[in-house]
Amino acid sequence: MAAALVGMLAIAYVAWKAVQRQEKGDAELAAKLKADDERAAAGLRAEMGLPPERPADQAPKQ
Repeated sequence: MAAALVGMLAIAYVAWKAVQRQEKGDAELAAKLKADDERAAAGLRAEMGLPPERPADQAPKQ
């Protein structure tokens, strides 16, 4: 049982490293993930009743 668990963890680690290597240079995927994060943040702010964040270039100057 322990050997099976160690084997599964080893396979998971190798798979994780392979996926990370493929995603590292993928600019299109990075852009999609960033857009998804921004949509999620906007949705959470809306659920909490907070106003939308301003883009960084429109933030008030201090």
